[in-house]
Amino acid sequence: MAALPTFRGAGPKRCYLHLKGFTKMSQAFGPQFVARLSRSVGKKNVYLAKFAEARLRRQIQSGKNQENAALTIIMKGSSKPLINFGTLLKSVSSSHWTPYSFSVGVTNIGKGKINVPAILESGAVVPVTPLMRKFFWAKFMETKGKVLPLKASTTQIIIPPRPFLKTALVEDAAFIQVIYWEWMHAIREAFGPVTGL
Repeated sequence: MAALPTFRGAGPKRCYLHLKGFTKMSQAFGPQFVARLSRSVGKKNVYLAKFAEARLRRQIQSGKNQENAALTIIMKGSSKPLINFGTLLKSVSSSHWTPYSFSVGVTNIGKGKINVPAILESGAVVPVTPLMRKFFWAKFMETKGKVLPLKASTTQIIIPPRPFLKTALVEDAAFIQVIYWEWMHAIREAFGPVTGL
């Protein structure tokens, strides 16, 4: 059976990659094949996890997302989305749960219950509070009109999605093909002692 990249938990904090079809193959070819496949796929996944990390970092750094709002640009001093102090980049990591699977993603860099990666990846709708209105008014005065105060009719602020995880690891056909061919090569290596391939 061919190995196909199966993405599990492709959400705002993690993107899981798993080798599909292993159980059926192990039942068909026995324990010696299972041991060879485990070693072969495990070695490939060490490389693939680091490869996926690098792609995710490049996507974050690319700036290919919706531009920051005026207030954000003023506060961070940059119009480049997702980049500020490098915290998101530093949080990119991978882990290996089994020889047949690995996960790649970012850890939560927010404080308390604020899930910053989830907001960056999927966007959010933030209800306007009286304190927020005071904040915007203060920024209006501080920036001499560059940031406008909130209108009375504004009841929520919409943060647009900037899907770095999904773009880099789930929707990129070239990345999926690399995963596919590396896993196929690992399976051929596992079959080698039996078939002579």
